[in-house]
Amino acid sequence: MNSQHTSSPSYSFDKLYAMYRDSVFNYLKRRCASFHDAEDLTQQVFEYILKRLDSYDPEKASIKNWIFMICVSRWKNYCRDRKLFCDIDAISEFVENGKDDLEKSIWIGEIRNAIANAIDALPLTQKQIIVFRYFRNVPYAQIAQRLGISETSARVSCHRALEKLRNTIKIQECAL
Repeated sequence: MNSQHTSSPSYSFDKLYAMYRDSVFNYLKRRCASFHDAEDLTQQVFEYILKRLDSYDPEKASIKNWIFMICVSRWKNYCRDRKLFCDIDAISEFVENGKDDLEKSIWIGEIRNAIANAIDALPLTQKQIIVFRYFRNVPYAQIAQRLGISETSARVSCHRALEKLRNTIKIQECAL
């Protein structure tokens, strides 16, 4: 039997968790606006691994690649679940109400995408501060506490992030 098969003691769940937990978490932390979302997704990844470890096939992928395929899949599900989907009834309503409303809606959608892309391009701490402050209405004192920084640092980082967003969106606006 192949030594990489899941019945091998080297692929016990506890060992896999110890070996890959930090890598999976760091991968997700770089992509999530929230530390807690990254923790939740990491937990989901390892819950899936626990349930499916016996179905792992070393001939299809290395254990590391298998784990990160699961990680990427969970990340895509997370993104899909939080994405605003277009409602066909809303489009019909815009068309019935006139061309201006439809064009305005498309323009607003483009602006939202530009903002989302600009936020996503920020360094992790700045991204977290913007999300906490402007999407979750968290006060600076709580943001500072959650991120383990001073309130002044949170305010300065927020100011710098907003400057970066303004500059990025100005550039993207020219392209629109």
